[in-house]
Amino acid sequence: MITITVGFEGKPNNLKDANVCAIHHASTRRIAGNRLIAQYICETDDYDQAMNIVMDTIDIDRAEGFGCRLLWIG
Repeated sequence: MITITVGFEGKPNNLKDANVCAIHHASTRRIAGNRLIAQYICETDDYDQAMNIVMDTIDIDRAEGFGCRLLWIG
């Protein structure tokens, strides 16, 4: 299993919207201040495959439309 963490930055209310509308199938999610942290636990040992799975479940354009900026994914 591989865990991939995604971080977004934005205003708390915008992060709440992005959490509901742009981040799908995350194993855990939390908003702390101006950061949204989502973790994906992927049932594969292939990092590239896990990253593709995660990227397919995040609508980065929609999150950015809410004023949230992707900080990292990995």
